Amino acid sequence: MEKHIKNIKKVRKKFDEHLKETLKVAFIWCSAIFWQAAINDTIKSFVSVEGAWQYEIAVALVVTLAGAVAAFVIPMVMDNV
Repeated sequence: MEKHIKNIKKVRKKFDEHLKETLKVAFIWCSAIFWQAAINDTIKSFVSVEGAWQYEIAVALVVTLAGAVAAFVIPMVMDNV
């Protein structure tokens, strides 16, 4: 019986780890979508960017950096919860 309890605890721990990772990825994905829209709208209000590929690359870089920062911050916050 004790062996089963240990196995259940291991499974629960793994489930918690995977849940944290899933929530982190979902949050990063959603935030990237919203950041992209916000950045696109902001830049379009200041600059006419018809067909400017440099603009697309700049937006992609900013969104990537925001996602990378979130990828490091979210686990630290969730570990303290």
